[in-house]
Amino acid sequence: MRITRVHLRNYKRFTDLRITDIPQSARLVVLVGPNGSGKSSVFDAFLLKSHSSRNNWALSDGIFGGYLLKVENETANLSNTRQVANTIDIDTDTEVQDWSKAFTVRSPYRHEADFSNTNLGPVKPANESLRFQRIIDQDQAVSDNFNRLGRSALHRALKSEPAGKSLGHFRKDTLGEITLALAKLFDDPLLSLQDLGAGIDSGTFRFRKGTIDDFHYKNLSGGEKAAFDLLLDIFVKRREYPDAVYCIDEPESHVASGVHGRLLQAMLDLIPDACQLWIATHSTGFVRKAVELSSGQNNVAFLDFSGHNFDETVNLTPTKPNRSFFLKMYDVLQDDLAGLVAPDRIVLCEGSKATDAKLYSRIFEEDYPDTLFVARGSASTVEKGDVIPVLEAVVPNVRVWRLIDRDDMPDPTRDQKIIEGIRVLRRREIENYLWDKAVVHKALQNIGATDSAIESILEEYPFPSPKQDDMKTDNQQQVFFEKIRRAEGVSLPGRNRMEFAFAYLAQALRETEGVYQAHISQMSPVGVS
Repeated sequence: MRITRVHLRNYKRFTDLRITDIPQSARLVVLVGPNGSGKSSVFDAFLLKSHSSRNNWALSDGIFGGYLLKVENETANLSNTRQVANTIDIDTDTEVQDWSKAFTVRSPYRHEADFSNTNLGPVKPANESLRFQRIIDQDQAVSDNFNRLGRSALHRALKSEPAGKSLGHFRKDTLGEITLALAKLFDDPLLSLQDLGAGIDSGTFRFRKGTIDDFHYKNLSGGEKAAFDLLLDIFVKRREYPDAVYCIDEPESHVASGVHGRLLQAMLDLIPDACQLWIATHSTGFVRKAVELSSGQNNVAFLDFSGHNFDETVNLTPTKPNRSFFLKMYDVLQDDLAGLVAPDRIVLCEGSKATDAKLYSRIFEEDYPDTLFVARGSASTVEKGDVIPVLEAVVPNVRVWRLIDRDDMPDPTRDQKIIEGIRVLRRREIENYLWDKAVVHKALQNIGATDSAIESILEEYPFPSPKQDDMKTDNQQQVFFEKIRRAEGVSLPGRNRMEFAFAYLAQALRETEGVYQAHISQMSPVGVS
């Protein structure tokens, strides 16, 4: 079953919403948009359409009072949920014989921290078992699906499985597919479904996690539980819903963003081919995976709920996931954070292995958190600035600076570079600030070196002219670091001189006012006078 059109009138968020032109080939429909734009209300309509085919509740009181209709007095003739459901028009690619089997819906409130079944009791068909009635209700499905899976396995074992089948093969046939799906999501450490625990007597799901067997469901992380819940529900329900629309509101809830794309693929792999999956999400991981799946095909439809006035008639059609689409999505997702993630300033500096860029970032991360340092190789490459037009086109309103080492540059040449808009260090290179004697002294204090150890180390300070000495190539820097590392009263100075510089000297430079201020003027927005 695939939905091709939806029409909602005076329903919750919408005055008159028409969703049209969903291709019959769309196996996945992705709803995006800011909070309060109406994505969940669409799922509520599907839920009501499904439930009201077998149940009917009054609108005058109870949980549906004031919940379903946007303007109560405009539909005074509607007094129960079945009448409201009849106003919800849904076109599908095949004729729907039983609306109660047309939808399976998951609310965003799905967390079930722990459970233990003392027996496998009788279960109703899924379309007759109303776990929740509104999209805002709690939707705890794991324990219910444990019971369904256990009853199904017991029935098969007693009535339909061949007599000679081993327990191992039976377990693999029963749990193998969901075990494989789970392992694809969580592989470090590897997580797989082991069995149903004790089964009839105080049963619960047990897992293998890494090298640990019999890992209890309650000990899974929130993200592991959330992903397992979604996969399990599809795995169990698909036998009863082989030709239906599966709807999941905010499938990303509790799940780490790095797992989102794989989770979407795993859900689609479990859902029967004839079915359609609808998700309402704020996750770029889900959306990017959906874009990847749609590449060169017509099997994914994106519905963007942002920027519409739903107090008026709105005709919503699938949109293309182009750059404008993603910019709106990032704006919804990150809001004010977007300005921090996209840097205000990019500084191009020397270095082919990004060492200088990392050191600059470490030094200035507190005073200039909105600055990104990028290593561009030699000084001549930095000066050319070939990449600047590209950066300014890609990152809105960014300022791009060029910063080079002074090396052996005389004052007149440095002055001319500054006039040309190129920032030049006052000292030879970044190391001449980091290994300044006062900075080293402060770093040794920070790591807890005794006064006598500091005095002994600084007596052997090897740089007679710390502002001009070539400290990058001078072996004295490494020799001096070894003296620091082996000095009595010094602990944890780093495993090598670069680690020591990054972890300790950069911080000490920020705390050594005279040296830091002499260097900070290179980064100041007012220039390098």
